[in-house]
Amino acid sequence: DVDVDVDEEDVVAKEVEEGETRRVISPWLCATPSQMSILARAKASLAEVLRARNRPKAAFDEATATARELEAIGDGRPEGVAPNGDAASKARDALRAVAHVRGSHALWLNLRVECALCLLELGQIDRCRDLASSCATAADRLGATDHRRLFRYVAARAAATAGDVETALASYDALLREMTTPQTPGGDGSPPPTPEFLATVAGTNAELLLRLGDASAAEASLEPATATTRAHARALGLAEALLYPDARSVHNPAVGYLVGLLLLRADAVRRSSPGRLAECATLLDEASSLCGSHTAATDARTHATIAMLRGHVAGRMRARGQGGDERTIAEASLTKALAWATSPGAAHDRRLIRACLLEIASLHVPAAEAEAAGIGGGPPAASPDDAKATARVVACLRHAAKAAKMRDAFEHESRIVADAASSTEWPAALIEAVAEEEAAREAAPGHAKLDDADVARARLAVASFVRLVGRLPAIGYFAPGARSARETAAATHSALASSCDAYKQRCCFAETPELPPGGDWDVDLTSGGGNGARAEGDASVPITTVIEDGAVHAQWIEPASEPPGWGRRAKTSSDGDARCNPVCLIFVVSSGDEAVAAVAGEASFDVGEVRAMQREVRTMRKELADAGEAGVERAKLNAFLRKFADFVEGPPPPDPKRARSRSQVPTRDTEDPAGGDDGDGDGAGDEAPPPMTTAEDVSLLSALEAFASPEGGYCGVNPALCAILHPALAKRRASRP
Repeated sequence: DVDVDVDEEDVVAKEVEEGETRRVISPWLCATPSQMSILARAKASLAEVLRARNRPKAAFDEATATARELEAIGDGRPEGVAPNGDAASKARDALRAVAHVRGSHALWLNLRVECALCLLELGQIDRCRDLASSCATAADRLGATDHRRLFRYVAARAAATAGDVETALASYDALLREMTTPQTPGGDGSPPPTPEFLATVAGTNAELLLRLGDASAAEASLEPATATTRAHARALGLAEALLYPDARSVHNPAVGYLVGLLLLRADAVRRSSPGRLAECATLLDEASSLCGSHTAATDARTHATIAMLRGHVAGRMRARGQGGDERTIAEASLTKALAWATSPGAAHDRRLIRACLLEIASLHVPAAEAEAAGIGGGPPAASPDDAKATARVVACLRHAAKAAKMRDAFEHESRIVADAASSTEWPAALIEAVAEEEAAREAAPGHAKLDDADVARARLAVASFVRLVGRLPAIGYFAPGARSARETAAATHSALASSCDAYKQRCCFAETPELPPGGDWDVDLTSGGGNGARAEGDASVPITTVIEDGAVHAQWIEPASEPPGWGRRAKTSSDGDARCNPVCLIFVVSSGDEAVAAVAGEASFDVGEVRAMQREVRTMRKELADAGEAGVERAKLNAFLRKFADFVEGPPPPDPKRARSRSQVPTRDTEDPAGGDDGDGDGAGDEAPPPMTTAEDVSLLSALEAFASPEGGYCGVNPALCAILHPALAKRRASRP
């Protein structure tokens, strides 16, 4: 119903000669107020969906074009008509008549929010911060408090992405303080935030604080948001669902946010206060009870993380003597976590699988130590034979080493998988993301695609999948598009697992790893009680050799909470750094001698020291490899091996009464093959050449480098490595208070 005045140049459509393009009337010019509102909201929703499907460039273009269209209509200068003419005036009047929240301004602000979020995902941080700041100022002038808060949140995320952590934390803190401070008669009358937005800001702030190691501040920021979100979920039907199981619904929108907040708060509690394990267990139990039964917003990865942390907390409570049946709870929770982590819904998360296996191994370490020490009616288990806990620990370590190899193959050898995945039917979301990544790469300056330089779609898809899986831990639970990213990863894993044998064989477990039954938990290393070893004459259980002679089973894990006694070590560290990060080594090492018992246990190191030692090993190995057959002087290698053994053994205890000698590193015979000083007169004055290293020494250093990797470890038979580690680890364990 647009009037066209032919006397003016306000022409929307006109007849043209046949064969030429006919101009089309813009739907914005013909829309009624309700139609314009629907059209603007549809465009904003389309941009949101595109961004959720990892297509931020397409979402940005859609949202920007729509926002500019609204701006042009509001200014009376829409494209295709004369400025401030009849058609432009009618479109502007329709826009003014839009009744949506705070009028037509809300439509425009929604679109600009999508633009800012898309710029953030595209990595254009400066543009994102500038747009968010200017739009926050405009929203403040328009009285749109919710949009002003949203733009400030986006600007804070952009600051954190750019590395300006102080600005980000200050912005988050100001937002949370504004949204959680009760209004007074003399206040500014700001409306309360939606519980979902409050949970998002608090969760994002807590994730950043936890990465920085400030668990106490993270816990403090989560408390009001958790209470508000819990009350909102109960108001939406959670209270009735908890009382009456038949009233359960998985469509309560607040429960998914509540689960994320409970998980983060439990994580903050266990990091900040090791003595509050019972409170941490309560939070995790509440989160676990809500997952799946009261919300469909959680996924297998979330289930696995909650179950793994619950098992870890139960194990620590058992070690501290808290609770009665915590060992059963820990075993059940960790077994459940392992099953969730290996499921397709978790995208077969290899890092999470490895963490679950090592948590199970850590749970059985005390019983394995008792078996190795011969506590009970039988002799020390040198092999050991019929050592159930040791067998379970060894199986977990072997599976963890396999998971580490799968992780490395997935992250660094993806081309092999891509070459075998040509027939895979990729999920639509991944294909769209790949197309947009390629378009952005071609549009970047200096990255123009060469002729005939097209890469196979499978290779691009696998590379995008690897990048997506690598980003999942950093994405967290409250980032925009986090749930969609996890769903895309799970769908891509399922597509690869069903069509690519190379992916299944190199990067996946065929099924959930099976573990042998564990041994007796109730062992006391100080009193000699328990029955960790098989009594003589007991033939009820078949004897199996758990550890081969010269076998080393050792894996590193970043502990889920501070190891016992680590705080004392941090305060007394040689460099005075109280923020050194711990990494735990779980090991079962054979002595290489049937008459000497194996050593099993768990030891804590500073991850910085481990990485430094790994670099030194790599340097020494390269030096030997570059020397070739000539080798280097063995004395230099022996000195380095002694240094490595001292590192494994750890610093001596501060009490001089408990001083001990350092471990002796077995070295090859370095005596003078010519008989030293006993030669005749003809040989007097001639010095024999110093002994040199061989290719076997290069192999030993390769094993040492693998052992000293904080992301992995070593599992295999290596008598030379065993001869270095067994005495050092035995003395380190013996010196433990």
